[in-house]
Amino acid sequence: MKDIFFAPFLSLFSVSFYRRLNAAPALAKGFGYLVYLSALIGVLGMAGLGFFLNRYAGEYMQWFKQNMPPVTFTQEGAVCEAEQPFTLKHPQYGTILVVDTAREDAPAVSEMPDTPVFLTKTKLVARQRSRGQYRVFDIVPKGDGLRNWKDFTLDGAFTEGFYNRAVPILYPAIFLICSIFYFIWKLLAAVVYSLIALGLNLFRKEKLPYESLLALSMFALTPVAMLQIFAAIIPAMRITTNAGLSIIITSCYLALGIFFTQPQAQDQTPV
Repeated sequence: MKDIFFAPFLSLFSVSFYRRLNAAPALAKGFGYLVYLSALIGVLGMAGLGFFLNRYAGEYMQWFKQNMPPVTFTQEGAVCEAEQPFTLKHPQYGTILVVDTAREDAPAVSEMPDTPVFLTKTKLVARQRSRGQYRVFDIVPKGDGLRNWKDFTLDGAFTEGFYNRAVPILYPAIFLICSIFYFIWKLLAAVVYSLIALGLNLFRKEKLPYESLLALSMFALTPVAMLQIFAAIIPAMRITTNAGLSIIITSCYLALGIFFTQPQAQDQTPV
């Protein structure tokens, strides 16, 4: 357990750490280490979310609450008492929404204003900037939706309430998404690197079993993982880790764990 806890540091320089890793079955340690590393990434993901919410989202929600006019969605469509068409424009992000409930259908592409969301009495038009496409949604209830329909009003207070209810869910969701994605990503990377370890293992006098090589690969990817983490949290460092550099760095640490831990070199190898 101690080795797993300090592995992000020990795997960067300690030959004795790799020697202990090879001396006993270590596959369980390898999986435990990936879980531990993935959990750390999940915590960093939550920290990043918290920074974003406190720095940007909270301020934006206050602005939205003060400037969004009430829009009531009824069985006949959307109703808004603000002067039509109403444009919701943020001083930094530009136009957010255009409301024109005096209009029934969605406008033609040539008539579409420069906004990501356009709301008419019966349609909601969403623009996909990256693809230059528009999607049109019918907001008038039909069938079962019409029978069970209850009018509701979308305004700043409604949106703020939804935001406040969503935030406590976002933190564990981000933790799980980041942790699971990172675990799968690094597990697949370790399997690929274990093939390189198999090749290096051919030149070792006392061959290591594949389970040890796979576990070794899980720890040897730590330097690249650290560089990727630093690149994510400190963009000003301008750290780049392409596939070629990642393979070179990880292969060097695989060589360290395979060749510098052979029994005959144990007494001559520095820690």
